[in-house]
Amino acid sequence: MTIGFLLAGPLSGYLSDKYGPRLFATGGLLLMAASFLGLLLLPGDFNYTVFALLIFLNGVGGGLFSAPNTSLVMSSVPADMRGAASGMRATFMNAGQVLSIGVFFSLMVAGLARSLPATLSTGLTAQGVPTATADSIAALPPVGTLFAAFLGYNPIAELLGPQVLAALPPANAANLTGLDFFPRLISGPFHDGLVIVFWLAIVMAVIGAAASLLRGPRPTTTPATPDRAADGDAINAVDRVSDRDGVSDRSHVLNDVSESGRNGDGDLVTAEARLTAELAEAQPLAPASRIPEPLEDEDTQTRRV
Repeated sequence: MTIGFLLAGPLSGYLSDKYGPRLFATGGLLLMAASFLGLLLLPGDFNYTVFALLIFLNGVGGGLFSAPNTSLVMSSVPADMRGAASGMRATFMNAGQVLSIGVFFSLMVAGLARSLPATLSTGLTAQGVPTATADSIAALPPVGTLFAAFLGYNPIAELLGPQVLAALPPANAANLTGLDFFPRLISGPFHDGLVIVFWLAIVMAVIGAAASLLRGPRPTTTPATPDRAADGDAINAVDRVSDRDGVSDRSHVLNDVSESGRNGDGDLVTAEARLTAELAEAQPLAPASRIPEPLEDEDTQTRRV
């Protein structure tokens, strides 16, 4: 999964910048939904190659979704609010990751509680365990069984106790405490819990894909009015010509530009040519010559001393 995410993430970011993020975000979620559907169809004794391929596709889908989704979120807010939007996005992402663990285990426990007691009782009595003992073990909360499965630990020996194991035939006792009995016994109830988890993941991925595909348009800035746009272009032309010719007084020219804009003269090329001709004839201001200081007479110098 991590390899798929690392391979698809940068590529998706590059392609989404070039072709748009919407299809990549939607396609990533749909690919994740397809991978969850494939995991849902796997049997309890699945082939590891098929499992690894489905997990890889899930990582690729996550990588395809991550960068375009970030681009869609950040482009949907004004520029002055993107810092707050980035913080809120990170907060919701981290909170969702933490809450998803609780949701996952809750659904797994719900699936185990529905079918695990009957499966445990039937499997234990088939190995010669007394019915009363098997029913008491089957009535235990399924959380312990779930964590024992994750840790690869067989708790049957501790649950039965040495007295019950000693009363059983040696072959049955060895089978109950071996490495194969407990995983095969709980594989069916465990699969029932995974079915609930994967169906929820598929539904959430499809809803997210629909939301990514049908999102609203990006916010656009208010376009300038034609008069203001024409005035702005003409004023820029005045600035260029004035800076080139060294003319500092542009107020009368700018007034002419505003009047021409209000009178409907939208030919910017003609206006710029006219302004260029006028400013070419204008003479730049010459720097003022320094005025010599008056000479002081002898009486003034004597009084100063």
